[in-house]
Amino acid sequence: MEKEKADLAESEREFRMANDTMPSMTWSADANGANEWFNKEWYEYTGLTHEQASNGGWKYVFHPDDRAESAATWHRIITKREMSGLEARLRRHDGEYRWFIVRAQPHCDATGRIVRCYGAESDIDDLKRAEILLAGEKRSFEMMTTEQPLTEILDSLCQTLSVLTDASFVTIMLQDEDRRTLQPGGGHNLPEGFSDAVGGIPVGPDFGSCGTAAFRQEPVWIDDVDTDPRWDCARDLVNHFGFKACWSTPIISGRGSVFGTIAIYSNTIRSIGDRERKAIDRFSQLASFVLERKISEDALKRSEAMLAEGQRISHTGSWAWNVATDKLEWSEEHGNIFGYNVSDVGGDLKNMLERMLPEEAAFVSETMRRAVTEKRDLEFEYQATLPSGNVIQLLCTGRASTGELGEVTGYVGTTMDITERKRVVSELLKSAAHLREVQAELAHVARATTMGELAASIAHEVNQPLTGIVASGGAALRWLSRATPDVIRARESLKNVIDDGRRASEIVTRIRKMYRKEMSTVEPIGMAELIGDVISLTRGELQKTKVTLKLDIPDDLPAIPVDRVQLQQVFVNLILNAIESMRETSDRGSALTIDIKQDEELVTIGVCDNGPGIAEDRVESVFRPFETSKANGMGMGLSICRTIVENHGGQIRLVQGVVPGCRFEFTLPIELANN
Repeated sequence: MEKEKADLAESEREFRMANDTMPSMTWSADANGANEWFNKEWYEYTGLTHEQASNGGWKYVFHPDDRAESAATWHRIITKREMSGLEARLRRHDGEYRWFIVRAQPHCDATGRIVRCYGAESDIDDLKRAEILLAGEKRSFEMMTTEQPLTEILDSLCQTLSVLTDASFVTIMLQDEDRRTLQPGGGHNLPEGFSDAVGGIPVGPDFGSCGTAAFRQEPVWIDDVDTDPRWDCARDLVNHFGFKACWSTPIISGRGSVFGTIAIYSNTIRSIGDRERKAIDRFSQLASFVLERKISEDALKRSEAMLAEGQRISHTGSWAWNVATDKLEWSEEHGNIFGYNVSDVGGDLKNMLERMLPEEAAFVSETMRRAVTEKRDLEFEYQATLPSGNVIQLLCTGRASTGELGEVTGYVGTTMDITERKRVVSELLKSAAHLREVQAELAHVARATTMGELAASIAHEVNQPLTGIVASGGAALRWLSRATPDVIRARESLKNVIDDGRRASEIVTRIRKMYRKEMSTVEPIGMAELIGDVISLTRGELQKTKVTLKLDIPDDLPAIPVDRVQLQQVFVNLILNAIESMRETSDRGSALTIDIKQDEELVTIGVCDNGPGIAEDRVESVFRPFETSKANGMGMGLSICRTIVENHGGQIRLVQGVVPGCRFEFTLPIELANN
């Protein structure tokens, strides 16, 4: 027995000497995990002494997150008496954790009792981290393809990075729309209340690690936040959550703008190593890709939603037609227009045409086939009778796509339901025609009213030639009643009768034209001639009110294409308004001026009086229908004047600043005279 013990002790000594020279970490322990022995490599890696490792002290070499699995593996080895192992992180003497594969084999005696357990720990850190990195990237891509929420994708990134950097916790902060502050976007293992506390961190040159990194667009790695002045702005945050180090890196888009930051927090003072730096760089690029894609997808979805809403509002559907296969595809709104989805009835153009009336289908088919033959785009209107019996009017437009030989291979286009538009246009045309009738009626009423106002002037104008006729006729009778008739003088008197009769006839003709409702006739007319006719109609009113008339009309003024009767109405209305406004003028003589100026394109005609002018509160409404200052006025005169002038291609306005009195100006185009 003594010899066996000695042999066993010698074997143990030789085993330990051999293992101390091996480049891997080995160890042994009894079934209770006590009476531990570790080789030289293990002690050098962990930095522990024999006393620190004894009595279970070796358990604390395992990463806190791996200790439970380590204990479960040990229990499995002892109870099942078989080799087992696990992958776990072991703390190095400098505090860094590395991944190892830990295996242990129980050694049993003949009775099956465990005499000793022997184990080995092999460094697999590089391989393990590569696996974690790839798994994290794969998981992120899978989450993107399945359209997981952005927050969950960013949380997953933070979880993977937390493992790779041995972080206490990891955050991703995103810039808000105005790029002035950072808001929580994702995280892993965050302390309770941390996200609420850091929300709204300013982006600036000295705002912690994240605010500074986002501002400078470069990494900010702070190993000791207690001594770094950039954290002076958030000492309460540091004290409350107890972190000691913070490494922040900006997440930069492909176009160079900053999305936000990714930050590693540690509860111990730590310096960043190459391993952590590479992991952070890799995941900041991955986070940039995720954000860029997510933003693009969201923008695309918004665009598609806006397009669909725009199609719905405008009753416009989109479609695509393959000429060779006759395949027809269209949007949801296109289906809403027709009342069915083309894919549900076959998916070809002929399937759509079969659901229309034969004459309608023939028109559409012929139009589209002709466009293919002529290699041109499509734009045509057509009528479609739907299976429901509804008849709709449609506008079809399509852009042709061509092949290598220039042949038309298909079309992409839109179909707009213009049924309502057609109805509205028809109603508007009817309304416009009715409006023109009403305007003509009002203009006639205004002229009739004006004729009533001019009754005294007209009577005066007609009375003059009639008086002349009577006088000349009487003179002719006297010359003929003499004993020797004076035929020569009688002939002159009869000639005067004829001249005065013609003059009276012309006056009556002008009055009848202005009073009657006649079709508009535009012809070149000299303004001096037209104004002379108007003065003949208004001379009696001018003389009765003792208004002095002044004309300033150029001799070389060209004939202007106008409707004589309508322009007479404008002049008569403006002249009578001026006369009416000067009735109260007693301290100065009443004066009315009509002047005309011209340039290359327009003539400008002004009617100016020296009356009291127009009250300031009526200036804005002077051309408005039914606005009048006359006791018995209709308020349509100036409104009709504006309509007439604008129909002639001109404009009318009240000129401010004329003291005393007021001035109305209107323009008429000259170039129409050359058409």
